[in-house]
Amino acid sequence: MPHPLARWGAAALLGTAIAGQAQASDLVKVPFAGTPMTPQQVQAWEYYLADESAQYGCQYGDDPRLTHDPHGTLEALANGTEMAPLQVTLRTFLLAGDSLQSLLSRNMFIASMECNPVYYFDGELIGHPVLPFEEYLDILLHKLEEEPSLRAHLDFVRGTKIAAIDARWFWAFYLMDRNHYRMHGHDYETISGLAASLPGAPENITPNNSYWQIYSNLFNQGIYVADTRDCRGETAEPNDEVIVDKNLPWESVAGFYQAEGIGYRGQWRASVQREEEGFTLADSSLIDAPRNPYFNVHRRVTIQPKECH
Repeated sequence: MPHPLARWGAAALLGTAIAGQAQASDLVKVPFAGTPMTPQQVQAWEYYLADESAQYGCQYGDDPRLTHDPHGTLEALANGTEMAPLQVTLRTFLLAGDSLQSLLSRNMFIASMECNPVYYFDGELIGHPVLPFEEYLDILLHKLEEEPSLRAHLDFVRGTKIAAIDARWFWAFYLMDRNHYRMHGHDYETISGLAASLPGAPENITPNNSYWQIYSNLFNQGIYVADTRDCRGETAEPNDEVIVDKNLPWESVAGFYQAEGIGYRGQWRASVQREEEGFTLADSSLIDAPRNPYFNVHRRVTIQPKECH
């Protein structure tokens, strides 16, 4: 049985850790929190996280114990209860505050999209976590709010990588006109300013290429097209509910494919059936039994995985 003073010390540590939080459940930071992104879009992004990390043999995200019973889990950490190490996303850890970080660092490891071991010791990361673009960008923008100089955050930039992503996920979530930046909780000036400040950025920063320039000019694992048809070309595309900018023109997607070295045939045809709702969508047809439930339509375009060229 723990000594009474030890129990009192653990309770005091736990109380200090959660005193600054409205609820212990505020600990876990989820994708696109506080943005106008729809539940369908958030669920689609969570599918991408699960599907991409599963290729490496793990499940990306915060430990279910932190999600379902954060107070009980923190109390167990404070009491020194024997338990399996917690998987914690870097965003959740960095935004937790000093007291919660002190508790979590007793028995945890940092989540990585490629399942490589990453630990936190004495204020430093041991290993290089591979982060989804949404989380990486959120962390970097928080850091830039505290200190606007990118040079001040080189440890983060050099110590992390942005996860690989299928080109269709990228354009569905990150190609848009300037009016849609609010969907991510950002403003265009902030994102375009960051894009323009990175080494290698072109002079012509636009709403359509700002996110892509950020991804491309930071350490990343690459944009690809998953080969599911033995190099016969991929026709599946994200459905209309997933796409952030529903007015996205085919020319923007084609330009993105060209810049990424992704071959394609065909082009979208405009549909006028939903103009009364304030947007125009490309004409699409449903795919029977799609491999990816969110890439379940085709729009008369076939793209070629890079390895099949």
